[in-house]
Amino acid sequence: MGGGRSLLYIILRNAALFLTAFLITSTVITWAQWSTTHYQLQDTYLSMLKFIQTTPTLQERANQSGMTYEEYAWYLTYRSLNIRPDFVGTMKTYFRQVWDIMEHGLGKWGSAWAYVRNTFSIFLLAEAGILLLGLYLGLRAGYNGGKTERLVSALAPFLSAIPSWFIGAILFLILWDLGYTPDFQMRLQDASTHGGVNAGTYLLAYLGPALAVFLAMVFEYAFIVKNLIAQERVSDYVLADRAKGLPDKRIRKKVLKTALPQFLTYTTYNLLEVLTAVFVVEIIFNVRGMGYLLLASFRVVYKPPHGIDIYLYPQLLIFVSLVMLALYFVVSTVMEVIYVRMDPRVSRGE
Repeated sequence: MGGGRSLLYIILRNAALFLTAFLITSTVITWAQWSTTHYQLQDTYLSMLKFIQTTPTLQERANQSGMTYEEYAWYLTYRSLNIRPDFVGTMKTYFRQVWDIMEHGLGKWGSAWAYVRNTFSIFLLAEAGILLLGLYLGLRAGYNGGKTERLVSALAPFLSAIPSWFIGAILFLILWDLGYTPDFQMRLQDASTHGGVNAGTYLLAYLGPALAVFLAMVFEYAFIVKNLIAQERVSDYVLADRAKGLPDKRIRKKVLKTALPQFLTYTTYNLLEVLTAVFVVEIIFNVRGMGYLLLASFRVVYKPPHGIDIYLYPQLLIFVSLVMLALYFVVSTVMEVIYVRMDPRVSRGE
């Protein structure tokens, strides 16, 4: 490679990081479920066995499945606790179930990829708006200053201090008051009742949550871009170009080209922040997306007088983590390839 970074090297390195992050995440999720339930194995088994021995219906099911009462009791124990006899076996089971989720869906919940589609549709709409308007405002504020700079500098810290879910809740109420149905499921149901659901129906249903994420993130992005451009604007090469009398348009293009690798780096890291905001906001708008799966995968139930019970569904947690990490792997790889192509110092390994 001659000290440079080839495309194959970037892909292999990022793939190794992706697999490492996925294994660590899956291990932590499995450990959380295992540590909170494995001590109940024996007691749950004895309870299940006693229940089977006194319940003719369960005895018939055991016979139909070709299991002894003891084997069927263990089957029900593993199913109720959502673990297996040992930690490694539990983790392998979760991996197989995640594969089943990708291949066969979520049973009564429908296709897993429909949830992914909903989330990523909102994400792409919001991210497109953030990039377009955020870059425009940031470039204008950073290079020209003036009213645009004051606007970005004032709104960025204000909106950054407000949680995205709060902006989503306020927008939901405003849209509802204006006569627009912001609830995703209600909008789809209304459309199916009055003529059918099509691509336009989904697009209109996605606009509400996408707008909420856009409002929560766009000025923060513009503020970062403004600072990057402002730093480049006062650098030595810009001052030298101005002293030479070069046209302002040419200097601006040079500033943009020099700062663009930093934009790419920040944009890559910002993607997961935007995606996380989508998870939260889509719950406000009742979107069946990955945020809904995360909400369904973890519950804390108060049971007086003994305290609380924690219910985890590790398969869903691991599935959502896999999708998030896959997105970050693809985007970071593409961004790094572009970065290397744009910055000759990196491609030469300097």
